Amino acid sequence: MPTASQILYVDDDARARKWFERAYQGEFEIQCASSGQEALDILASRGDAIAVVVTDYRMPGMDGLQLLMRLQLEHRRLVRLLVTAYAEKDVAIAAVNQAHVLQLLEKPLQEVSTRDALRDAVSLYQQQAMERALNEGRVSALRETLGF
Repeated sequence: MPTASQILYVDDDARARKWFERAYQGEFEIQCASSGQEALDILASRGDAIAVVVTDYRMPGMDGLQLLMRLQLEHRRLVRLLVTAYAEKDVAIAAVNQAHVLQLLEKPLQEVSTRDALRDAVSLYQQQAMERALNEGRVSALRETLGF
C-alpha cells in the first residue's frame, strides 16, 4: 500500500515558501500554499499524497491555528506542525490541545532542527498509516470469519 509522502508548507510570505522549498526539496516532496484556503483546496484535490502540513501562524484571513483546527476535523490523518515567530503561550496551548499539533517551530526556521522535525512527522505519518492498514486487515479478516 503506497503511503503519502508530500509535505504541504503554508505561508503568506513568498520568500519563506521559496526558502522552505529550496531547503527541503532534496529530501522531501514539497507543495506550497500561500493561504489557508489554498491549502484546503490543495488537500481537496491532492490530499491523498500529503502526509504533513506545516503552516505559519500569522497569516491574513485564516491563520495557521484556524487552518490546523480545520485539518483536525476534516483531515485527521495528517501530521500537523505550526510555525510562529510569536511565542504566545495561548497559541501554543491551543495548537497542542485543539489542533493536535505534533510540534511548534519558531521563526526564523533553523534548517537542521526543522529537517529533524519533518523527518519525525513523516515517520509518524508512516507508522500511523501502517497501523491503519493493519487494523483494516484485521477488521476485514474478522468480517470474513464472522461471515462463515
